[in-house]
Amino acid sequence: MKFQLDVADKPRTVDVRRQPQGYRVVVDNRVHLVDAVRVGPHTWSLIVRDDEKSSARSVEVVVVPRNGNGAFDVYLDGYHI
Repeated sequence: MKFQLDVADKPRTVDVRRQPQGYRVVVDNRVHLVDAVRVGPHTWSLIVRDDEKSSARSVEVVVVPRNGNGAFDVYLDGYHI
């Protein structure tokens, strides 16, 4: 799935592809390997690596839909983006 989104009023191109071990996520041509688990109605726990050899980091993501306009508010580790 490929889409455009705005992060802090900057347009970003995101491409998400399912893989056997999670997802390959490309943001502005930077590749991230992501294992995602839904832990609440709007909350995801992510393990993110920049490549297969890099250290993994844990990220909490909260995605909250806005009222009826198809937009979302997204929080990464508590920071609104």
